[in-house]
Amino acid sequence: MKRLFLIVLIALFVSVGTLQLAHADEGDVYVGAKMGTMMIDASNIDDITAMGFLLGVGVTPEVSVEGEFNTRVSGGDVDGGLVVIDGDVDIWTLGAYVVYRHPIIDNVSLKGKVGFILEYVSEDIDTILGTYSDDSVDFGNSVGAGVTVGITDVLSAEAEYTIIEADVDYLSVGLNYKF
Repeated sequence: MKRLFLIVLIALFVSVGTLQLAHADEGDVYVGAKMGTMMIDASNIDDITAMGFLLGVGVTPEVSVEGEFNTRVSGGDVDGGLVVIDGDVDIWTLGAYVVYRHPIIDNVSLKGKVGFILEYVSEDIDTILGTYSDDSVDFGNSVGAGVTVGITDVLSAEAEYTIIEADVDYLSVGLNYKF
């Protein structure tokens, strides 16, 4: 799987380099804010409401590079059970992506992104046996897809689904402002 991901990523970078020669003067800078739900594939952990910020630089009219930061706003509560009394999980992510937007109709584009992500997870759980705390940092691959809708020449809305890791997905909506 990692080899396939690296082959796709290299192909994207080669494509970006080729397209950049034809459209080197058409780059834009944009910032964005998003809000969404990080869906955790664990039956005893509530989904996390997260907010994020991004900075993007256009390479061509279709291809850009984005840096993105997302952090928990609420949620992540660990539900009780036979052993767990109380607890919570906190997640933040920092990602770098190559993004491709394919226009489908006026002002509407499909969005695909592939990149790398740094993920920080903190767990604090009280059990009948004592308190369990763990902090971990993980670096891995991330992919996403979505839809971008142009509202004005400088403002667009996006809905996006991102796979952060095997058991955490992020469904978000946001606004981007182009300078």
